[in-house]
Amino acid sequence: MVEPRAVVTCSGVHVLGAVLIHPPTSAPSEILHQGAQGWMPGVGLRVAWHRPAGCANQGLQAALHGLSHIMTQELAQHLSDDIILMLSHTRAPVRKRAVLVLHAVILRCPEVLDRTYERLRDLLCDENLGVVTATVNVICELARRNPAPFVPLSPQLFEILTMSNNNWLLIKVIKLFGALSPVEPRLVRKLYKPIMSIMSTTPAMSLLYECIHTAIIGGMLERGDSDELARRCVENLGRFLQDSDQN
Repeated sequence: MVEPRAVVTCSGVHVLGAVLIHPPTSAPSEILHQGAQGWMPGVGLRVAWHRPAGCANQGLQAALHGLSHIMTQELAQHLSDDIILMLSHTRAPVRKRAVLVLHAVILRCPEVLDRTYERLRDLLCDENLGVVTATVNVICELARRNPAPFVPLSPQLFEILTMSNNNWLLIKVIKLFGALSPVEPRLVRKLYKPIMSIMSTTPAMSLLYECIHTAIIGGMLERGDSDELARRCVENLGRFLQDSDQN
């Protein structure tokens, strides 16, 4: 049985983060609903998250990581306010963990997206690359289900596309534009030059593949001036077929 005091101490936060993933006896949902005096998880976590900084940061990250694995609708409802606060935490690793667990919260409570939309926009411009990457990844996953709400984030995403030299981040942003372009056809014209530039310069096969895939599904080859882009796509697809790498 989990005692309430186990989650309001510094060491308890670390234990919480571990027990959410690898509970020794009971399922996570059973552990969270057990405890003296009908302990509610939201209360304990709120106390734990607001402990003094001397014992908090690693525990915060552990607790957030654990929550992302066991999120339920009830937990999402109880903890959404606290997770939203963590999106503005002064430490980048906590902001990164918070935006990752936000994905699980929004899947269980879609209405939370409206409350966090502007904060997601800000996180796309975060000074920390890890936070930006996590935010793009979360938006990319959510847009697979419903891309329309994320079209207004195109200016921030376009800035990442044209300014970043991180291949993994570019792959995610280009994949995301592949989902957004069919919803907002005006993006095709804006994306044409950056996609062409990347295809002309990148040695990274995975990034090149994502450019070709997005050009096809995003409708870029349907433009009247798309002959050069189509030629590059065909040439590179031919290279893929001849490459010794089976992937």
